[in-house]
Parts: sequence; C-alpha cells; structure tokens
Amino acid sequence: MNISTTRGCALGVALSGCLALLPAYAGEAAEQPGAGSKQGDIGAVTGLAIGAVAAGPVGAVIGAAAGALLGDRYHRQAQSSAALGEQLKQSEVQRAQLTDSVAQLDGSLSQARARGDELAAQLGQTEAQEADGDRDGYALERRVTVRLQLPGSGEVAGRD
Repeated sequence: MNISTTRGCALGVALSGCLALLPAYAGEAAEQPGAGSKQGDIGAVTGLAIGAVAAGPVGAVIGAAAGALLGDRYHRQAQSSAALGEQLKQSEVQRAQLTDSVAQLDGSLSQARARGDELAAQLGQTEAQEADGDRDGYALERRVTVRLQLPGSGEVAGRD
C-alpha cells in the first residue's frame, strides 16, 4: 500500500508538471508551425535519462521537460544563426553590386568631364574667332528687350 501511494503521488506530480508546461508549448506552437525539432527531442530523451538516474520517476519527468526546453532553445538559436548568415550573404552581394555601380559611375563621370573639357576648348576657339571680327557671333550674343505698354488715357485716340 505504501508503494502504490508513492507511485500515485509521483504520477500526480508528473501529470501536473506536464499540464503546467502545456500552455508554454501551445504559445510556441502558434509562433512556429513545426511540431518539434530534432534538438528538442534529443534534449527530452537526454533529460529523461539523466532525471531518471538522478531522482527517479519525478526526476525523469522534470528532466524530460527541462531537456525539451533546452533543446528547443538550441534549435531556435541555430535557426536564427542560419537566417543571419543568409542575410549577411545577401548584404555582401548587394555591397559588391554597389561597388560595381560606383565604379561604373566613376568611369561615366570621367567621360563626362573629358567631354566637358573638349566642349570648353571648342567654345574657347569660337570666342577667339568672334573677337577677330565675327559680326554674326556678336549679333547673336546681343540681347534685345521689348516692352509692351498700354497707352495712357491721353495717348488713346478717340472721337470728339
């Protein structure tokens, strides 16, 4: 009778421990659609074995729960590390593309500056020719302003 009472208490403690952990797992399952992870399963089995050796049936239940939590935590860290590694690769690819783009823009800028220097030299030659007596060039450079004004009341022709 004494053994059955001890087993009943151990079973009650184990079930209450499992029921206490269910809400925590329910919230985690909503975050991740997967049922579990390999690391969580390994942690649960390892915790079960160590807990059973250390404290018997109660230790086995507590060890399994603790092992499953630790294994799941390790799994999440591994997933996070893999995601960060992928993001790092993408960032390095983008950086390489941007470096190539900057190099192309530098080449384009050099070409534009060379073309600008070429046009400035041509403009200098044109100005030198105008100074030597090119009247057409001078006429094109002059600016003429034309203003239209409404005539005042005294300037309007009218009938008497």
